[in-house]
Amino acid sequence: MAFALPVWLAVQEEFLGYEDEPVKPYASPVHPAVLPIQPDALSRTLLDELDDQSLFESFHLTRPCISFLLDLLERQIDRVRQPEHTAEGMILLALNFYAMGTVSADLLVKTGVRSLDSSGVIALVSKHLSDMADQLIALPETRKDQGDLAAVNKRSCGIPRVLGVLGTAHFRTQDHSEVFRSPLFLNTHGYTSVVCQVVCDLAGYLLNVERCQIGSKPNHELWMSSSIKLKDSIAPEFWLVGKTLVLHTRRTHRH
Repeated sequence: MAFALPVWLAVQEEFLGYEDEPVKPYASPVHPAVLPIQPDALSRTLLDELDDQSLFESFHLTRPCISFLLDLLERQIDRVRQPEHTAEGMILLALNFYAMGTVSADLLVKTGVRSLDSSGVIALVSKHLSDMADQLIALPETRKDQGDLAAVNKRSCGIPRVLGVLGTAHFRTQDHSEVFRSPLFLNTHGYTSVVCQVVCDLAGYLLNVERCQIGSKPNHELWMSSSIKLKDSIAPEFWLVGKTLVLHTRRTHRH
């Protein structure tokens, strides 16, 4: 499943650590083992109320993608939620924040989450999603599996031995933060940001997502310090294709 990059940006602990204000812990007043799963707690009431266009405008995700995330997280969130909240509402609130950088007032009303509690809700959902990242983002490990992926990609684009596409995504930082106003965060596009290196296959599945770095860091430095490069994760006969570079772990060619 391909997710919008803000989903993965938001669950990185390093980035979340830059918050200016402490996050109010979200905790159910009832022990998780005691809190029952309500029969209607996992219904898709809120999701069903929105048409596809509204979903994409609010979450930058398609309905199947949101449904997948709900299936993935709902039962875990349901065990730690406060009784007045629903797992669906909490997850949608977090996804809305990932996409927009703020929480919709209308969605707060629909979910019944107070504005003061929203940061705790987002942090809780982010923690559960972050714990699953290794299951959802994976580069084939063996030479055979990498060869199988390259064969699929060749049928799609005609280029042999390509595992995926490598790129960087810049995420604009908030001006009110003293940390992010530092020149270190000023990128070549003229605004302050954090930058994240990402690898995906031709179907959009994420193969590798690196930790966010300061926005001024050049792409080649991101690559040279990335886990996928340092661990020689890619067999030498395979490649990653980028906008200006064709890369693998042994050498770099400019195009």
